[in-house]
This record gives sequence, structure tokens and C-alpha cells, in this order.
Amino acid sequence: MKILDRLIRRTIILSTLSVNAVIIALQSFLSLVQQFNFLGQHGYSLWNILAFVPMQIPAQFYQLFPMAGFLGALIGLGRLSMTSELIIMRASGVSIMQIAWSVTKTALVMIIVVTAIGEGIGPLCQQKSAQMQQAALSSSTHASLLKSVWLHQGNSFTHIGALKDHDTMIDITRYRFTRNDRLDQATSAVSGRLMDHRWTLSHLKQTIFLKNHIAIVTQQHAALHATFQPVLQMQMAVASAEQTIIALYQTIQYRHSIGLSVNQYIFSFWQRMMQPITSLVMICLAVPFVFGSLRSASMGLRILLGVLIGFSFYMLNQLFGPITLVYQFPPFLAAIIPTALFFLIALVLLMRAR
Repeated sequence: MKILDRLIRRTIILSTLSVNAVIIALQSFLSLVQQFNFLGQHGYSLWNILAFVPMQIPAQFYQLFPMAGFLGALIGLGRLSMTSELIIMRASGVSIMQIAWSVTKTALVMIIVVTAIGEGIGPLCQQKSAQMQQAALSSSTHASLLKSVWLHQGNSFTHIGALKDHDTMIDITRYRFTRNDRLDQATSAVSGRLMDHRWTLSHLKQTIFLKNHIAIVTQQHAALHATFQPVLQMQMAVASAEQTIIALYQTIQYRHSIGLSVNQYIFSFWQRMMQPITSLVMICLAVPFVFGSLRSASMGLRILLGVLIGFSFYMLNQLFGPITLVYQFPPFLAAIIPTALFFLIALVLLMRAR
């Protein structure tokens, strides 16, 4: 059985690598064409494009691996079937479940490597390329870490004009409302400093909206009663796909603490957590197809069907993201439903193939 394991492992890995090479080449070409739209803007040159596109490859490789893994396993097992090697295995007493277990072990090896690339190198490369692109396209000479930040806590909303550095903010405005949603106070401050782990505002002007008149009070210094952590705020500005799984969890906690919506981030978090399981399910899905209805199909038909099934899964996975925002669908369920659906399909087909 060890010899058969090595044969199946080598065949599936080589086929999957070939499929990934084709998909990544196509994806990189599309990304290259898209980047040409920015060519010549400010300091964005051809060298920036040639540096940007390769840095997207690790994340793209990880994102598209479930589809590529399924197609690679389908082609690899199909090749063994066309050369009658699978028939010889079955004739020698090897069951379909044993072959499925060999495929599963191969999938686990690939998933460990791919996950290390996708969750380790991928987000870092994406962030670096995004920063490089932003720096090249930016025409501003007055750099700020962040601009126009809104915070929400209870009945208060705070707007920060700009974060100059990790302990200095400017142009702060705070609005406080009553329980009846009537504006109660509006406070503006010229600047704020982080001192002893607390933000202190300077040169404040407070406008109080009373029942019959408006009162104006000025202060030299006052504390900012709102949760604001520059490092996490900057991290929150990074797209969820470009964050590591740990950073994404921290972003969810921080957004929740300042009263912002977290559904889309929770969906991304659980989708990333499910990614290894999703890849395993998709690769194992190839087994019943080879021993079932595609047993005598040509390689061209296998590839076509593999592309259709893989693309259908990819689109279904992407569809649930907007659903969580528009219909307030539970993010956890939205993340696991596509994988659970395809797992049931694989299970039913595998039982029928037996």
C-alpha cells in the first residue's frame, strides 16, 4: 500500500502544481493588465507594476487552491484511470475507501504547505505591495498615518481629522446625542496627545444645546472618553484579505469595541478558518467523480467539468459575503454552508461509487 500511496501522492501533487501554474499565470496576467491603468500616474512606473504583480501570487495561490486542488486531483486520478492503474489497484483488492484515504493524506500534506504560504507569506506580501502602490500613487507631500477616522461609543460619535503619528491627532470633533436622538453637545478640539495611555485633547470649544439657548464653554485640556488605538485603527484600514488570521481577530475585537459593524470581518475570519477544511473537501470530491459517472470520460471532459464545479464553488463562496451585509445572515453559517454543501455531495457520491 505504501507504493500505491507514493504513486497517488506523486500524481496528484504534480497535477495540482500544473493546474496552479496555469491558474496563477492567468490571474497574474489579468492583474498585470489591471495595473497598467495606473501606469504614469504620479510616480507609478513599469518597475512598480513588475514588483506589485509577483507579490500578489502567494495570496492568490492560497485563495484559489480549493478550486485548483479539486481540478488537480481530478486530472491526476483521471490519468491513473486512463492508464488502467486504478483498475489494477481495484483488481488487486484495494477498495475505493483506501484510495480515498491515500488522496486524503496527500491533500493534508499539500494543505499544510499551502496554508503556511497563504497565512504567513501571503498577507505580508499583499500589505507590502499595497503600501508600495499607495506611496507611488500618492501626490500628497504631507503624510499622515490616517485621515478622517470615525469612532462610535454609546450615544457619542467622534471624528478625527488626521492621525499625524502614533501619539498625535488633529482636528477632533465629538457629537453627543440624547436617548431621543437629539444633539446634546458638540465639542471641537485642535489637537490631541497620547499621555500615560490616555488621549488628552487641547484647546477645546464645547457647544451645549440647551432647551431655550446655546451655551459655549472653552477648555484648555480634557480627556477623550473613547476607545482609540492607533495601531489597531491602522490595521483596520487594511483589507480583511490582506490581514493575517490573528490580525483579523484583533480587528474584529477593536471594531466591536468602538461600535462598528463586524459581520463582514467575522465572515472573512471564519472563511479563512474553514479554508483548510474546504481544500480537503474539494480534493476528496474528485474521488467519487473518477470512480462514478466520469469513469470512462475523456480528459477534456474531466477538465471542463472540473473547471465548472470549481468555479461554481468559488462563486458560491464569494456570494455569501454580500449576503451577510445585506440580509444580516449569520457570518459563521455563511462561511461554512458552501463547504458543508460540497461535503454532503462528496459523501453521497462516494457512497454511490462504493
